[in-house]
Amino acid sequence: MYPSRGFADLVLAGVSLLCLISPRAAGQLCGDCDQSGAIGITDALRASQIAVGLLIETPADLAYCDVDSTGSVLVLDALRIAQRAVGLPSSLTCPSAPTPIATSVTLVPPLSGDILIDHVLIDPESDPCSILVEVSLDGGSSFPLLATDAPGGDGRTGLSSSPAGTAHSYAWDSLGDLGPVATSNVVIRISPSDPQPGTPGSYVPSFIDNRPPGSVSWSLDIHPRILDITPGGQGCILCHAGGSPAAGLDLETYFGLMQGSASGAVVVPGDPGGSRIVCKLSGSAGCGQQMPLGGTPWTPTQVDEMRDWITQGALDN
Repeated sequence: MYPSRGFADLVLAGVSLLCLISPRAAGQLCGDCDQSGAIGITDALRASQIAVGLLIETPADLAYCDVDSTGSVLVLDALRIAQRAVGLPSSLTCPSAPTPIATSVTLVPPLSGDILIDHVLIDPESDPCSILVEVSLDGGSSFPLLATDAPGGDGRTGLSSSPAGTAHSYAWDSLGDLGPVATSNVVIRISPSDPQPGTPGSYVPSFIDNRPPGSVSWSLDIHPRILDITPGGQGCILCHAGGSPAAGLDLETYFGLMQGSASGAVVVPGDPGGSRIVCKLSGSAGCGQQMPLGGTPWTPTQVDEMRDWITQGALDN
């Protein structure tokens, strides 16, 4: 026989009352509702019997209760039906379980290749946790990449937690995900679950350098030094920038550098010996005044970086 509407209302009223008046039954029912958001039909009927003493048999057809044919009664639907049946306030919900928190996310140097990421998992119930590790390349505005595992570390599943926090390490294959380049503003976000989603933690923007040894970058190595006009800096743009740069050489941009000066090119890609800027920065004989004029000279190591950058093609990298 199909259950009547009054019968179903009473059953579902018992489901809702369960969260309020029966700690024993609440442990059986409410302890799961915050995990999946749904209560199995048969369990709901049995729990109602525990809560309000209904002497019932499970009906052969549960279509009335299972309104969306998913095999479950949604918790909020049960509460609304209970309100209609016995006048319970509509705001009643099952108590939510504590969720895990990821904190103390820290990248362990060297920040290249396989990078260890330390983190701490906090959970009041000490449940085993899984983590989702995501990568941002824009300082944390978006996280388009899922981190690839590297050998070592504690992995991403079956991680212990505790109310005081349990320390773990995750090994990240940054070279595989980012490629053989240098990248700034990298942020790592770790989101825990037990399996209920918890509170993520992240680390401050970092500089990850996966370039081959000896590689030199315009944007990361050469240009910042040209722009450095702080006290004791070695920048060139006090003179070589603006509407009328000295000698017609604008060093504020890569384009300006490659345009050269009024006397011609100052950088010849692949030929540091034929690049006048190297001669001027090193103060070699026959090159006139050493640059930057009136500023702190570049060290031999820094001049060698300029040579290496030009040898590598003087790329806008």
